Amino acid sequence: MMTEITDTQIHPITIKWAIYLEQNNLPEISPCVLWEAGKAVMRGKIISYCTHKKNKEKTLILELEQKIKSLENAYADQITTLDSPFSSSEFYKAIQHLPNNKAPGPDGFPAEFYKEFWPVLEPTFFRMVTQIKNNHTISPNMNSANISLLLKPGKDPTLPSSYRPISLINVDLKIICKVLARRLEKITPSIIHSDQTGFIKGRHSADNTRRLINIIDYCSINKLEKIVVSLDAEKAFDRVNWKFLLAVLHKFGFGPSFINWIETLYSSPNARVRTNDLISQSFSLQRGTRQGSIHNSEGKVVIDQKRINDPFKVFYKDLYTSERNTTELIEGFFSNLQAPTLGESEKSRLEGTITMEEIDTSVKKMRSGNAPGLDGFPIEFYRTFSTQITPLLCRVFEEILEKEALPSTMTEAVISILLKKNKDPLKCELYGPVSLLCCDYKILSKVLATRLESVMSKKIHPDLTGLIAGRQLSNNLRRLYNVLYLPNNETSPEVILSLDAHKAFDRIKYNYLFTALRTFGFGPTFISWVKILGTRQGCSLSPLLFNLAIKPLALALRNSISMSGINREGQIHKLSLYAEDLLLFLSDSNTSIPAALNIISDFGRTSGYKINLTKSLLFSINEKAHQMSFQHFPFLVTKDKFTYLGVTVTSAYKDLFDNNYKPALDKSSGELRKMQPTPSLAPRILFLFQTIPIFIPKAFFKELNKITSTFIWNRSLPQIRREFLEGQKEEGGLALPNYMYYYWAANIHKLGFWALDPLDEELPAWALMKRRSCNPVSLLSLICAPLPLGKRFSTNNPVVSGSLKIWTQLRIHFNMRQALSSAPITANALFPPSLIDSTFHVWARKGVSHVKDLFRSNSLISFEQLKSDFDIPQSNFFRYLQVRSFVKKYFSPSLTTLERNWIDDRLSINPLDRGVVSILYENIQRVTSPTLNHIKAQWEEELGEEISEEAWQRAVQWVPSSSVCVKHGLLQFKVLHRLHFSRSKLAKLYPNTDPTCLRCKKDPGTLSHMFWTCPQLLDFWMGIFNTFSHIWNINFKPNPLTGLFGVVPVDILVTSDQSEVEAFSTLLARRMILCRWKKYYRKKREERNIRVQAPMSVASGDGGKEKLPKIGRNLERNQDSKAEPILLRSTHSF
Repeated sequence: MMTEITDTQIHPITIKWAIYLEQNNLPEISPCVLWEAGKAVMRGKIISYCTHKKNKEKTLILELEQKIKSLENAYADQITTLDSPFSSSEFYKAIQHLPNNKAPGPDGFPAEFYKEFWPVLEPTFFRMVTQIKNNHTISPNMNSANISLLLKPGKDPTLPSSYRPISLINVDLKIICKVLARRLEKITPSIIHSDQTGFIKGRHSADNTRRLINIIDYCSINKLEKIVVSLDAEKAFDRVNWKFLLAVLHKFGFGPSFINWIETLYSSPNARVRTNDLISQSFSLQRGTRQGSIHNSEGKVVIDQKRINDPFKVFYKDLYTSERNTTELIEGFFSNLQAPTLGESEKSRLEGTITMEEIDTSVKKMRSGNAPGLDGFPIEFYRTFSTQITPLLCRVFEEILEKEALPSTMTEAVISILLKKNKDPLKCELYGPVSLLCCDYKILSKVLATRLESVMSKKIHPDLTGLIAGRQLSNNLRRLYNVLYLPNNETSPEVILSLDAHKAFDRIKYNYLFTALRTFGFGPTFISWVKILGTRQGCSLSPLLFNLAIKPLALALRNSISMSGINREGQIHKLSLYAEDLLLFLSDSNTSIPAALNIISDFGRTSGYKINLTKSLLFSINEKAHQMSFQHFPFLVTKDKFTYLGVTVTSAYKDLFDNNYKPALDKSSGELRKMQPTPSLAPRILFLFQTIPIFIPKAFFKELNKITSTFIWNRSLPQIRREFLEGQKEEGGLALPNYMYYYWAANIHKLGFWALDPLDEELPAWALMKRRSCNPVSLLSLICAPLPLGKRFSTNNPVVSGSLKIWTQLRIHFNMRQALSSAPITANALFPPSLIDSTFHVWARKGVSHVKDLFRSNSLISFEQLKSDFDIPQSNFFRYLQVRSFVKKYFSPSLTTLERNWIDDRLSINPLDRGVVSILYENIQRVTSPTLNHIKAQWEEELGEEISEEAWQRAVQWVPSSSVCVKHGLLQFKVLHRLHFSRSKLAKLYPNTDPTCLRCKKDPGTLSHMFWTCPQLLDFWMGIFNTFSHIWNINFKPNPLTGLFGVVPVDILVTSDQSEVEAFSTLLARRMILCRWKKYYRKKREERNIRVQAPMSVASGDGGKEKLPKIGRNLERNQDSKAEPILLRSTHSF
C-alpha cells in the first residue's frame, strides 16, 4: 500500500511537473512521448530523493563503523574473556538459574531433570559441548523447537503479522546459551553507551523516562522550540540481518571462539509451528520459498531452478496460440444467428471522445492499496495529482486512438502465478495468473468498461448474469430451484448439464471477437479501442468483452430447434450462464444432448471456446431420466446432488438445508469452539441466505448466536446484552451481525422482485416462474394478505411456499399480522372481483394499483376525486363500491384511517438497486435497536447534571471514530455502556466488598468517580485541559463531557480537526486510568505522558488506512508555533 503523501512532498513534485510541461509541451512533441518522458522525470525525482536517503544512511554506517573501530582496542581485554574454555561451575550456575515449571522443548526434558541429575549428566554433557565446538554443528534434535502462535491483543486475526511466536527450545541448548549470555552480560555495560538501556544489567527503562522528562521540563522552562520524536521499529528482533550481526561482532573485536558459537547456534535452526493444537512438520527457517518442481509438456518433473519456468512458458504459449479459424467459418456461424444490434444513441455513447470527467470518475472508482505495474505509479499517485495529470492523459488517449498503438509501458505487466486451492502443484494448468498492469492502462480500460456497462444490461439476454449491473448470482440459482422443484413433465426425460469451460477467458480468438462486435453493431472507434487494449487479465474491460463473446453461443443454443428445453409454467428454459459457468436445461435428452454438443463444438471451432467434458456433469431431474443410462456420454452422472456456484443443489427441496446450512454451521462451530477467529463466517452464511430460499427455524439462529457468543466472551458470561453489540457503530454498537435479520433482509430483497411489473425487461426468469405458478393470484397479494394466509393461498411451488414461510416468520416476530396497505387491487384472492374483471387492470395502468393509492390524508378518497385524479369513468361507480367494501373489510373499517408500518415502505424499494440487502438489514435493526436512554440517565444521576441530547449523540458517535485502533474503540464502548467494574458495582455483586474508592479512601467508587470526580485525578485532568488551552490558545475548562466521552462543550469553539485531537487524547487518558484501575500509589509522584503522534503504530480497524495519518496532520496543523510539542503532560499521584 502506498504511504500517504504529505503536503510538503506534493509541492515539489507539482512544481517539477509544471516546469517539465512548460519546457516540453511543444506542438512537435507527441502527447504519448510527453507522457512517457514525464513519468520518467517523476520517477527520477522520487529516485533522487531515495538515493539521497540511501547515501545519508551509508554515511551513518561509516560513522558507526569508525566508532566501533575506535572501541576495539579499548575493550579488547574484556572481550577476550568470552573465548575462554567453559567451566563446570558456569554450567552448574546456569542450570540453577533456569526457572522451574516451564514447558520443555521437543525432547521432553524439563529444567528439573537437569537440576536433579546434573552430577550424572555432567561428563557426557561436556563431551557433547566439545564435539559441537569442534564440528561447528548441532544435532537436529537439539536444535529443534516447537513454536506456538499467539494472537496479539486487539489485532486482526486474518493477518499473519498479528501473531506472536512463542518458542519451546530444548533445555540442553538453553544451558549453552545461558552460559554465553552470562559472559556477555558482564561486558555489555562497558561497551554499550548509556543511551541504550534495554537488556543491559544495571540499566532500566525508567532511566530513559526520567531523562525525557528532564529534557521536556528544561525546554518548557526556557521556552525552547524542540520536538520529541518516538520511533517504532518494525519487528526489530526478527529483522536483524545475521551477516550484519556477525560483522558487528568482528568489528567489536570478539574472539573467534565466541563468534563460532554464535554461528553454530543460529546457522540452521529448525522449528515446528503449533496452531490450534496441531503441530506442523518440521521445517528449516529460511528466507523465502520458491517453486520446487513442475511437470513439463512430456509429463516429466523439472526441478532445475533455471529451467523451471520453461514448462510455464510452453503452457501459456500453447494456451494463447489461436487455432486456425478462417473468416468464412466465422461469417458462416454468424450468418445463421439473428443477433440484436445497438441503437444509434447507444452506439454514439461508445464512440465518443474520452473526456477529462470520465478519466476523473474512473480514477476515483478504482480501488486503493493495489500494487502498481512496472512503471511503479499506483492509483493513489494519479488520484493525488489528478489536476496536473488528467489534461495530458486525455491527450495521450486521443493519440493512442489516432495511432492505434499503446506506449511501451502500457503494454507491459508483471505476472505472478498462484496455485489454486487444494490443487496439484505439479500441473501448470492449475495455477492462476495474476497481472499487475500499469495504472494508466487500467484507467483507459476502466473508462471504456464504464461506457460498455451502460448498454450491456439492455443488450444481453437475462440468461447471462455474470458481471452485468443489476444481475446477481442468486438469479441463476433461484431459476435452477424453480426448474427442479416445480412439478415436472413425466413423459419426457429431463436433465441438467453443468459444463466446465477450459480456460474460457483465455481461449477466445481475436478475429472472432471483432466479428462479434461488428455483428452486434459496435462502431469502428470502440472496436479499435478493443484491438489496441487487447483482453488482458486484470483489465476492467476483459470480463465484459467475454460476455459479448459468449452471447452468440447463448443465441445459438436458445434458437436451436433440435435442442428441447424444459417447460415450466409456460416458459421454455434452455440455458443459464454466469460468466463461464454454463447450465443447460434439456428434455428429450437422447436428442437434445447431441444437438447441444454439436452447437458448442461448432462455436468452439469458430471462437476457440472449449468444454472439458470429463469435468462436466449430468444431473437427472425426473423419474424418466433416472431410469435412463447415460454411459455413452462422457459426463459424470448423478441424480442426488451437485455443486453449482458454491451451493450444493439437491434433488429434493427439503434437503437444501442439511447439505448447505448444517455443514456451514458445523464448520463455523468447530472453528469458534477452538477459539479460532473466522472472519469469513458472516459472508459465508449471508451468501447462503441470499441464494437458498428455504425456511430456517429460529433454533438455528439461537445456536449460531450461542457459538459466536462463546467465542466473543471467551467462554465466560456476557457482560452486555447481544442487541447492544449488534447496534450500528454510529448508534453506539459494535455492528456484530444479527444473522436472523440478515436472513430476513436477504429474503425481503427477493420478495421485491415479486412486486415488479411482469412486463419489466429486467424481471428475472425465476420471478416470472413464481408469478405463473400462483396464477391468477398475484404474488404481491400473498405478501400483503393478513395472517394466517389460509388454504386459499396454497401453491404447488415449494420455493414460493418456503419464501412465504420466511415472510410469515418475520411478520409474526414484529407482530404485523394485519393486511398491508401495499396490497394490489388486481389479482388479489381477498378481492374476488379483481380475478375476473379486467377493468381493475385499467385502473392499475392509470395509477390506482394498490390500496394505499386510494387514500389521501389518511382517508379513503371519494368516487368524484377518483374520477378527477385518475380519469376513471362514471360507469365504474359500482366497481368503486366493490373496492370500498374490500378496503373496509380488511384495511380500514372506518375508512378514515389506514394503518401503515415500516415494512410497507420497504416493499416499494427497487430490488435492482445496489446495496438493497444492507439497507433492509439496517431498517430491520432500527426497529428493534435498544435505546441508550437508561445508560444516559445513569451517567446523569452520578454526575449530578443533565446531558443534552446533542451532546449524548456526539458521545455515541465518538465511540467508533475517536481512534482507528480496534482496542481503543472497544475501550470507549465499554466506558459509554458502563461495563467496567467499579467498587460500587462490585459491592452490589458481592455484599462483603467495600464500595469505597481505593484511591481517595473517601467517596463511593462509582464509575463517574473512578474516571472523573476522584480528588486523586484532579491534577491529572487539570494538566490535560491546561495543555489543550495552551496549545490552542483557548480557555478549555475541565468538564465531564470531555473527560468521559471526548465531547467538546458547545460553548467552546474548536475546529473539527481539534475535536479529533481532543477525542483521541482524552481516550488515551481514560485508558491510562484503566491501566491503574486497581492500583494505588501512595505518596509517590509519577509523571505520565500521553503521546499523540502520527507515526505511532496501532492496531487498525475500519478505515484504519486513512484516519491515523489524518490525526497526525491535525496535530501538526493545530500546534501553536510557541507551544511545546504535542505531548499532554500531567503530574499526578493516583
